[in-house]
Amino acid sequence: MSPDGLTARVATERTELMSVVKFLKEKKLTLESYGLEYAAINTIEVTDFDKVLKIYKLLADLEDDDDVEQVWHNAEISADLWQQAETMIEKSRFRT
Repeated sequence: MSPDGLTARVATERTELMSVVKFLKEKKLTLESYGLEYAAINTIEVTDFDKVLKIYKLLADLEDDDDVEQVWHNAEISADLWQQAETMIEKSRFRT
């Protein structure tokens, strides 16, 4: 993060990655990280809460799996619906 608290995410073709990195470094910008990442071309809007809940559970399980390094998906889910799923999962967890 920059001293003024601003951050940016830059997307480019994979063949241009190092040129962009070099340009940003020449401009004295701090790079938090850079690398190749999948970006979905075709996204699917998910508005059904039950489906969002299943997606949330799947992604949480994959995140907890030590053998999984990264996960990408093409689901477009509203922040409100995602928050509802997160809240429901948190409420259902067993607490001692």
